[in-house]
Amino acid sequence: MMVSLMRCYLLSLALVYSLGSLLPAQEIAVAPPFTAGTDALQKAFESVKPGAYPATVLLEETRYDFDASGRQTYHNRVIFKVWTKEGAEDWAMVQRNWSPWREERPSVRARVIAPDGSIHELDPNTIADSPAHDDDNVLSD
Repeated sequence: MMVSLMRCYLLSLALVYSLGSLLPAQEIAVAPPFTAGTDALQKAFESVKPGAYPATVLLEETRYDFDASGRQTYHNRVIFKVWTKEGAEDWAMVQRNWSPWREERPSVRARVIAPDGSIHELDPNTIADSPAHDDDNVLSD
């Protein structure tokens, strides 16, 4: 089964890793997810300019934790900014494959920070389970 969600307007999440703001970027990167304030994220992103792509990934972090019995917990954190409507549409879905007969249902958390600084948290009621399939263009509510 696949946990998926649709968000129409992924406008901005921010982190910048540039020489001009290295210290704030490092602080955001080492901070626990969802703890950086909107002002810090927007300030850190000031020196990143739109490129030729509809979105820019600024941080992607993957971590595997193992408990004493060998059970694995997978964590994935992505901070990115979309520059165009196409980028918002292309980056609007988060998905995670899982096997319900041997894994716990994954938890998914996301937030969107709009250009005006307003925060939009993912509503867990918008997450849907669906069988895995090859057609990436099929979405459900």
